[in-house]
Amino acid sequence: MNCSNTDTMMHEYFDNELSKEEESFLFTHLAQCEDCKNNFKALNRVQYEFRKGESELPERLEQRIFNTIRTKERHAVTNSSKKRLPTYLIYGYGVIITMLFLFMVYQFYDLKNETLNYKENFEVTMVQIDLQQKQISALINEMPAVKVKTSV
Repeated sequence: MNCSNTDTMMHEYFDNELSKEEESFLFTHLAQCEDCKNNFKALNRVQYEFRKGESELPERLEQRIFNTIRTKERHAVTNSSKKRLPTYLIYGYGVIITMLFLFMVYQFYDLKNETLNYKENFEVTMVQIDLQQKQISALINEMPAVKVKTSV
């Protein structure tokens, strides 16, 4: 039997998870392997001390712990209620925040409308510039041709 498997089986033994066959294999191996036997003894001591510690707890310890928790909860509730803001301040802050939000929404839509107006004005200006260029071209083309005389 492998000693690493035995270690796992020892833990299962203390947790009452071994079958009778596995238990007999475990104890057969412990009889043959001194290291595993020492490990088993150490685990057995730990298990014993753990169970011994459970029985040494005072009888009313659990009740005292729960009473302490309840007392702390009461103090936490009263302390948190002392720190609360008055209701009128909470509503006032809510109104202020709502007004700021509405102002921001209004500014956003105003900016959007301004952008649309700018775009429309830009397009109108571009059409006017185009028209002026055509008029200038037409005027230049209507001018009589000029003959340049050279003197030699």
